[in-house]
Amino acid sequence: MRGAARPFPAASYCDRYPGFCGSGLLDAGQAVNAALAAPANAPDLEVLQRLVSGGLAQGEQAVFAVQVRNWGTVTASDVQVTAAVTGLDIVSVSANVAGTALSRSSSALSAVAGDLAAGAELVLTVTARVTATDGYVTSQARTSGSATEVTLVNNDHLLVPAAVEPAAPVAAADTGGGCTAAPSGQADLGLPLLLLAALLGGLWRRRTPRPAHR
Repeated sequence: MRGAARPFPAASYCDRYPGFCGSGLLDAGQAVNAALAAPANAPDLEVLQRLVSGGLAQGEQAVFAVQVRNWGTVTASDVQVTAAVTGLDIVSVSANVAGTALSRSSSALSAVAGDLAAGAELVLTVTARVTATDGYVTSQARTSGSATEVTLVNNDHLLVPAAVEPAAPVAAADTGGGCTAAPSGQADLGLPLLLLAALLGGLWRRRTPRPAHR
């Protein structure tokens, strides 16, 4: 059914971000024909990504998973996974399958897992620091094997988790000075005027003659 999907409407959100909404629109007739024509024994690799934890504010760390599953009826050989990110700085990558060869840079990663049995799943856990100041972060993943697959349309996936939040503003320290600032940024003369009024009041009281006591 995934291989028989029709394309999304041109210029739509799903068309601009391939893989984000799935393989495409369902075409029941083509899906039946594709199922009848599919090899009886073949692997079928599918890659999906999801945000696991963390925030999407600049400077924070986010953890996302790259999942590859063999939906076919036989073992997939020479399984490889690659991913390229934007707005992120990859910090670490780990795999749930022992013996998986991993490599990474700040903006890309690759994994060579060898064989993946029918129904088995390879999961890469990726920790990355958000470097984008605004807009979106993305991760484009792709998987492949050496054998002919039932379909290839599910071998790519684009992850666009959410818009990046601006970094939290740093509050200015209060140094306890005698001058304040108005919201407009201009000097606030309230405190100096109060001090001046108190000083003039004291001088006036000193100069005013006191009544004589009888």
